[in-house]
Amino acid sequence: MNKEEIFYPCQWSYKVIGTDRNELDRDIRKIMSDREFSLEESKKNGKYISLHLSLIVHSKMDRNLIFQALKSSVSVTMVI
Repeated sequence: MNKEEIFYPCQWSYKVIGTDRNELDRDIRKIMSDREFSLEESKKNGKYISLHLSLIVHSKMDRNLIFQALKSSVSVTMVI
């Protein structure tokens, strides 16, 4: 199976899921600190809220560090 090669910097998106919109928003903004990003509510299904986070990542390490920071946030249930 061939993996598609990713060329950096590139636009990258994460789906961030949690139960409290305000807490998710606060934690995402804290993680993103001074980076440019867009954040849109993509779904509200029952007790969960899904936010679509989009930004420019500069390397695989950058992409993975952001993923890990989001994943370890208390307000985040899941990151896809």
